[in-house]
Order: sequence, then structure tokens, then C-alpha cells
Amino acid sequence: MRIYEAREESGSVQVAAIPAELAEEFFPNVEEYATRALAHAYDGMTVETLIKRIIEGNLILVVVTVEGEIRASMTVELCEIPMGRIAHCMTLSGDDLESWVDEFIDTWKALGEALDCDAITIKGRAGWERYARRYGFKHMYTNMYLPLSKSEDKNVSI
Repeated sequence: MRIYEAREESGSVQVAAIPAELAEEFFPNVEEYATRALAHAYDGMTVETLIKRIIEGNLILVVVTVEGEIRASMTVELCEIPMGRIAHCMTLSGDDLESWVDEFIDTWKALGEALDCDAITIKGRAGWERYARRYGFKHMYTNMYLPLSKSEDKNVSI
């Protein structure tokens, strides 16, 4: 069962959401992509946490195939924020981006619309922002990261 398949198949590109009940069985097919995406995440998410959230229905697993071969995977989280309901891309990784990105963006937008979202969002490294602008994405905010030491001798009470 597919939640949504690309309306306009260009060549043989297909984008499909994997139902949560099939996620555990299907996940090994995309684990490499998930691992690559999480290598750049600073939020501490692990592959184990990711698959658990997919199986529980808290994330939607989306897969891109080109000529029948998996080329990318994404996870989407539905969130309520002040601007409305969003379909937020938690992870995205793939190979040969140019061969599937147009259909992928169209399908992600259609998935968001089908789920009554007001916007789709993604956070990523600077290169992704430059790339996403081509598709009409706008800068929302910048996340920054500062690691803290975990020494035992801090005299701080909260």
C-alpha cells in the first residue's frame, strides 16, 4: 500500500511512502541512506531510534526509486508550529540527486498537501539551503551547535 506515488512519473522515478507496519521489514533496504543522513545530524538520533519512531508511526519513511533501484530515503515528521502544520524532513540521503529530485520535491509537496499541511520544511547543511532555494524554499532560521564539556566539577545549581 502506498500513501502517495508521484503523479507525474518522469522516466522511471517513483517516490513512495512505506506504511509503518512494513517499515521494520523494509528498513534494511534503506539503512545505508539513514546512516549517512544521521552522520551529519547533531541531535543525537541513532538508526535504532529512527526505525523505532517509524514503526511507531511517528515518522513517515519515504523512498525514491529510479528504474526500480532505491536511490534515496527520507523521513518526515508531522509537526504543529506557530505557522501551522508542517511536513518536516528529519533525514534525507541519496545517490545521484539530479536524477530524482524534481519528482521527489513534487511528491513531498503533494504528500504535505494530502496530510493537510501548510508547509514542508527541511534543515540541513549550507549546501542544502542553496540547493533548496531553486525549488522555492525560503530561509526560516539558522540552527547552531556548541558542544559543552561534561566535567564533574561544575558548581551550578538550577
